[in-house]
Amino acid sequence: MRRYFFLIIATVFFVLSAYGVQASPFLSTSLTDRYVLSESSSVRVERSLTFTNRLSDHAIESYTMFFSSQSTPKNIVVQEDGLEASYATRRENDLLALVVTFKNPVQGVGKEKKLFVSYDFDGLVNNQQGYKELMLPVDPKNTEYEQYDIEVVAPRDFPTLGLSKPRVSTVGDHTYLWTNVQTMSEQSVYIAFGAQAFYTVELHYALKNEDGVPHRYEIPFIPDGAYQKAYIESIDPIPEKTRIDEDDNILGSYIVESNSVKNITLQATVALNSILRPELQTYFREKYKKMGMGRYLTQENYWSLPQSVGEFKTSKDIYSYVVDTLSYDTSRINGNLQRMGAAWIVQNPNRAVCMEYTDLFVALARESGIGAREVIGYGVTGGDTSLPLSFLGDVLHAWPEYYDTAREIWHPIDPTWGDTSGVDYYSSLDLNHIAFVYHGTSALFPLPPGVYKLKQNTKDVYVRSTTTMPRETKMLVATGERQRFTSGKKNVLKFAVRSESNIVLYEVLVELKDERGRTVTTKNIPILAPFQTKDMDMAIDVSQNLMWHRGTYTVVSDGESVGTIEYETYSRIIAFLIRYWYIVSGIVFVGFVYIFSSKKTKK
Repeated sequence: MRRYFFLIIATVFFVLSAYGVQASPFLSTSLTDRYVLSESSSVRVERSLTFTNRLSDHAIESYTMFFSSQSTPKNIVVQEDGLEASYATRRENDLLALVVTFKNPVQGVGKEKKLFVSYDFDGLVNNQQGYKELMLPVDPKNTEYEQYDIEVVAPRDFPTLGLSKPRVSTVGDHTYLWTNVQTMSEQSVYIAFGAQAFYTVELHYALKNEDGVPHRYEIPFIPDGAYQKAYIESIDPIPEKTRIDEDDNILGSYIVESNSVKNITLQATVALNSILRPELQTYFREKYKKMGMGRYLTQENYWSLPQSVGEFKTSKDIYSYVVDTLSYDTSRINGNLQRMGAAWIVQNPNRAVCMEYTDLFVALARESGIGAREVIGYGVTGGDTSLPLSFLGDVLHAWPEYYDTAREIWHPIDPTWGDTSGVDYYSSLDLNHIAFVYHGTSALFPLPPGVYKLKQNTKDVYVRSTTTMPRETKMLVATGERQRFTSGKKNVLKFAVRSESNIVLYEVLVELKDERGRTVTTKNIPILAPFQTKDMDMAIDVSQNLMWHRGTYTVVSDGESVGTIEYETYSRIIAFLIRYWYIVSGIVFVGFVYIFSSKKTKK
């Protein structure tokens, strides 16, 4: 369970007093917070402080730590200058105060006092199966320290470090160190062990047709992304056809009979990666070379502003503005939640939920000439209230993407969680954001999984972590009728390629080979979704010396035959006769009639 933000380890603030006043103007402080992780979610926290007195007439007499009411430190140990010291606890409002009164107060310029406080916390590490993460709060008084370091020590059998925000300063033997934390703007340090996380996803759709005639409906399946790969385990029933729309959503098509309901269940495994998928980078690069980004720069629906709120040079500037300007409003999370859009939230900045964080970013990015779109999906939070979810249907989440022209990818960010958790969600996401649909050409469609309901109180989205490596199946099937060609000219072979794969395929090379195994021609399919059928037209040259020939072309992909297409080739004369046999037959018939009539007349 990701409850680490409100199971707060961190000190909310500390007080060092001589005469009941805050002592920070009178001393310098160095701090090291050390987190020793265990196989369970328990963590040993070791806080080491060194106080140096700056004035001769002030004494360092006590130190107070505050913990949130939901935090229960265990096995507390306190040492003063290396010797065991006593402490007292008390409740102050919703906080637990730990008070250390020094046995030997420090007085005099340059005099030092060393304090060591250690304790255990449960539930700090989020133990997804095969993937572990934790969030470490930065002391809110970090700028007042002379030196502030954070160190994490992991067990030897932990997965390798997959992600850290901000970037870790030093990596040792299962030890990770962040130095100069006093200069950091982040409110938390995020660290994840493991480069991949796997989730099983089960989605339910209910399509209801109340009309007296059949209708065709399209529903979105789980798409790919720059850091996301979907493996379809099953779809029941299988769609009649599948297509990929302009935003790379995978849409399955179903016919629903009149006055009936069709229920569809999709089961899949989703892999989230901390490393960019190179095949997606290639795909995006080639796609937008041809199409450009114009459709992702339009101001429409929820992504328009009546007037400019400022000039922004980079996507980072826009992210920072959204995080700094908006505040999350938990009171809006109810059954009547409505999407208000960018223009409204500029006038009501303290009433935002994830939709408005996203809409404002998209609007500002497009206004600044930066391609942007909305993502609706599932945020794996485990109930962590610092990472809020708020959307229609099952509790979904919204976040934006902008097109990074330097890396040529759609780069996902999350200003909502960046604001509420204090973690940098601009440079990268975590491994907990599962995309369901992309909204770029439309702010509304396609509707995401979780809203295809007959009753609002049903649950249609199920997500669970797993360690089971998904099974990858690549299978193409080529089909086509027997075709007739004319020798000595260019001909076009028509057939269809259908993907029976459980993943999206990229840069699918289709080869056409003749009976001798020679490659006749090739064609590339940029993208092919599961159950998608692609019509192929492949130009071929036929030798002009052939009078008549019957044969078979073999369709090959990835070195394997995926189907055969029979053909017949004729010379131009024979082809003409076959094609226009009825005309030729008519002429011959008229000729015979004429000859027969002429002979009869002469007699």
